[in-house]
Amino acid sequence: MRGIITILLTISMMIIVVVCGYSNQGNGKELWADSTNCSKSNTVESEESGSGNLYTIERQPAITGYSFNFEFSLSCIKLPETLVQANASFTLGYLIFLDKDFRPRSVYLLTFDEGIANIIKGVLDSEEVISCIKKWKFGGLNPRSTYTVLLRWEHMKGWVTMMIYSEKMNLLINLLPD
Repeated sequence: MRGIITILLTISMMIIVVVCGYSNQGNGKELWADSTNCSKSNTVESEESGSGNLYTIERQPAITGYSFNFEFSLSCIKLPETLVQANASFTLGYLIFLDKDFRPRSVYLLTFDEGIANIIKGVLDSEEVISCIKKWKFGGLNPRSTYTVLLRWEHMKGWVTMMIYSEKMNLLINLLPD
């Protein structure tokens, strides 16, 4: 089982490198859509709900022809107090596979910094966090593709961006603090 997860993580990292390379070449494989309810703003604001902050994005960009309907809450991703208090900025990610309803059916934690990985292992890949992420919705994405969802944490700001990568697109979502 560990071998399969290692292979999947390696493949996802290669996808990230390839996708990032494509995004600088202007070859039609790039999609940067900073979205919030079809406005021209480059940020997404959260709404307070009973279960924490809920981000909802409905976007139909005329230029790209893509239509999105995303719903996700980052309140289930609770960082260990040592990271919240530390002067730390980092990126972590999840490799996700969508079902036909555009919800993650499989979720695997990705970490890029060994020090951060040692702190978050067992916490951000817990059953509670994974089951919460499986409630997210990524309407408009291809359920046959594999996606890498990267979340950027900045000290004193919290979660600032969500980046979604696949072999055919890059999507950057700027998140506003509460």
